[in-house]
Amino acid sequence: MKKLFFTLAVLGVCTFWYSCTDDGKTEAQSTLTPPSESAFKGLRSNFLASITKTRTFKAEEGLNYTSDKGVKLTIPANCLQKSDGTTVTGDVDLTYTELFDVGSMVIANKPLLGRDYSGTVGPLVTGGEFFIDAKQGNEKLKGCSGYYDVQLEVPADLTDAELDSSAGEYMSLFTQEDDDDTVWEIGGKEGGIEGGRQGTSVNNTYYCWFPFGWTNIDWLSSLPGEKTELRVKVPTGFNEKNCAVYAGYFGMPNMLALFDVYVNEGEGSPYFTEHYGIAPIGFKLHIIFISYDEASEKVIYAFKPNYEVQKDTYIVFEQSELKTANVSALIDLINNLVK
Repeated sequence: MKKLFFTLAVLGVCTFWYSCTDDGKTEAQSTLTPPSESAFKGLRSNFLASITKTRTFKAEEGLNYTSDKGVKLTIPANCLQKSDGTTVTGDVDLTYTELFDVGSMVIANKPLLGRDYSGTVGPLVTGGEFFIDAKQGNEKLKGCSGYYDVQLEVPADLTDAELDSSAGEYMSLFTQEDDDDTVWEIGGKEGGIEGGRQGTSVNNTYYCWFPFGWTNIDWLSSLPGEKTELRVKVPTGFNEKNCAVYAGYFGMPNMLALFDVYVNEGEGSPYFTEHYGIAPIGFKLHIIFISYDEASEKVIYAFKPNYEVQKDTYIVFEQSELKTANVSALIDLINNLVK
């Protein structure tokens, strides 16, 4: 049996499609055709571009920036360096992206799977996903502390991730070495976190010291019980290059898994699956299928809500179940689904 492990890269293209022109309506479809690989990748890159903010500031003055969601970002004055260690002066361009809801993470392809120091991979409970970068011209910059590049204050109520510190549940920083990775690594880069809803004296805010690049505020959860391999079959013509399948967790709006394995040979193939045991038998998941309709420039989607995990079974999406919606409408649908 051949297993194809994959991640979906994003490409930078125009973002005009993101604004709603149909009042956010969804439409049932039975004749939708699969998109090209590039069109599906463009769905993700367009969305990320639409929610990414940029700022230009003087390196010798530093930056204090508050995002649309109330996240406070600080880069101290005279605290950026070039790769050779030279202190930066003059104009610096900041790029900033934040993701807090599962619906947006689905469209951006930023699922919540993490690997701890022992190599264990499991679903993450998130306090937010962030991309932060600073450049002067085309040159990437770094912080001068040797420990972190940027300071963040993140309101904990943006995700309401309630943890039990008495049971050892604490948020940590998870990072990616490659922007296209779909598994986050704990402590992969320098940085730190304190506070948040962890039974500490600073309950309402995560105080973070981030590296540049993609970084998450997460806790690697543990769902007890016997695990099984979940398999998902999608309509003919759809595959790992032009669609994706995710799992939201019943009653847990801060968690999102990706079916990141595509099996195209052997019994029962082709189908999507995963290799981490994302949920135990008897647990309820919301199975989410997405693709892209090039004709209408809308997202193709289908849900299997409240699916109870069973051993050695296939979850099947039929062509007749597919619908379309614009991006903002689908994000709302997914977020309402996982509440």
